[in-house]
Amino acid sequence: MEEIKLREAAREQAITAAILKFVLEEQHAAVIKRMEDVTREYYRSIGLGEAYAQMEAGEAMNE
Repeated sequence: MEEIKLREAAREQAITAAILKFVLEEQHAAVIKRMEDVTREYYRSIGLGEAYAQMEAGEAMNE
């Protein structure tokens, strides 16, 4: 499970970096926030909203 989390995080970072290359720097924070919101809604729609919230809370504690 940990390996899957690491791979998913790496994939997300790569996608985010690729998208941000095409967005004005002033809009980066808004794009990242929107991506986070859409991701959260996706997990909620497939019944994993609570698990995703727990994962986010764990990441926030690690920062």
